[in-house]
Amino acid sequence: MRKLNLKSWKTVLILSIIVPMSLFVGLRLSGTLHETLTISETIDVDRIVWSMNRPSHIITIGNWVENLYSDDSVFINFSICLGEYIENQLGWPSDGDDDVIHFTLSATINVSKGYVHSSIIRFSEIDAHSIVYVETTKGATFSSNLKIEQFGLIGTSSHDAYVNSLHINEPNNALLTVRAYLVLTDEIAMDHQILATNEIHLFNGTAYWRINIPIQLEVIVDNNNFNTADPIQTSITYSRLYLGGYDADDFYKLNIPVLKTMYIKANATSSMQPEKPYYEIYVYDPSHTQKAYSSAKYYHDFEFVPTVTGDWFIKFNLTAGHGFYSFYVGTRETFYFRSDTTTVNGLSANKLLTSQSGTAGYNTRTDTDPEGAITREYWGIRVFKRSSSGVETEITNSQADPVARVYQSCTQH
Repeated sequence: MRKLNLKSWKTVLILSIIVPMSLFVGLRLSGTLHETLTISETIDVDRIVWSMNRPSHIITIGNWVENLYSDDSVFINFSICLGEYIENQLGWPSDGDDDVIHFTLSATINVSKGYVHSSIIRFSEIDAHSIVYVETTKGATFSSNLKIEQFGLIGTSSHDAYVNSLHINEPNNALLTVRAYLVLTDEIAMDHQILATNEIHLFNGTAYWRINIPIQLEVIVDNNNFNTADPIQTSITYSRLYLGGYDADDFYKLNIPVLKTMYIKANATSSMQPEKPYYEIYVYDPSHTQKAYSSAKYYHDFEFVPTVTGDWFIKFNLTAGHGFYSFYVGTRETFYFRSDTTTVNGLSANKLLTSQSGTAGYNTRTDTDPEGAITREYWGIRVFKRSSSGVETEITNSQADPVARVYQSCTQH
């Protein structure tokens, strides 16, 4: 039996992009909101993506995600709380054999100057296998300092669903809450998607401006085993990934074509959850045999040495808490300053290779202070690359730090 998994969040939570409008845009709200607004500026907040696995049974989810925007004059919190997933729900809005996700959206707005003009919650980018229904029964939709003017009750791939609301007495704070349902109409298709956007219009005392805050909800195959592991690459930071609730395991697949020392750095990065995820990391070879393990609580930094090439696997296992994490996989090589030499663009130099030469000599300097203490420093190494024109560029840090320093104290009699 598959489990519900609230998986990865693939975008930055609070970062926003301000898009100045070179020309004023005339906006007419749909439905009964007939007032024409001249929008002087639009702010598009980065989209959050919330992915979950499609289960095969009825389950209570009880998790939420929020997207925030704030500056010196406004704070907005747009959130989605997933309630239940019901397989083959009987009765509206299902026809008896559709799976239905129950969820609630809430938009909270506070401004320090001006007022909240209107708030719209819109469902768009709906895939062909999904339908969104907005519930209008008593208590399903709630507003504070806003009057709900119009509903678009059904959203499909060809048209949006929405709830439009208009201000009451020019308030500096407002709340709009909407209950809706996502119906998965295809029992075979595993991938479903909708985009919920809170479109807000504000008046700052001199002009109207608009803020769009989106949250994308996906129903996909989760990466909770070897077969569904997400492919990753080295030298990339993967962030806003989620562990919690029924999503206790995340698997990643890394192709290793060359045998090098690998390292993994991972960190719990929760900012919106009350606690961070406490997780362990396992590394498996292509035959799914465990080869490395890290038991650190929140921050992990460890190495492993692949013994064979091919697809290796990294598993993040939640042991307590819930929230976000990020990780990075890199390669690390050890180069040896060898005693044998080579000629590079006319210059004879010691070799710097990943294999040892077997013998090596080190220059040292010995200092003796007035008290008789002896300090012996073994010279460090500075590394340069030399072009065919004879130009040398240093690739170390411009000073030869000693590779070792030995102190010897003498007792005077």
